[in-house]
Amino acid sequence: MTDIAPIREVLEGVGDLVPLDDRVALARSIAARLADPAAAADDGLRARRRVETAHDGREQLAAVLDRCAALVPG
Repeated sequence: MTDIAPIREVLEGVGDLVPLDDRVALARSIAARLADPAAAADDGLRARRRVETAHDGREQLAAVLDRCAALVPG
């Protein structure tokens, strides 16, 4: 996942965050997941549990929309 605030907050400590616009790091992260499907599945399950227990979808949507609105000039 790209290491941006909304993603980092949702998946804190789960999976592999890569710097924004770092194609090499993203490619390495994807390759690692493809090379180890069991670890990728484990990360997926841990991420799902984290989201289900720590985040309310409505609150997350509101936070993401607020951040997106802050990016729009005007």
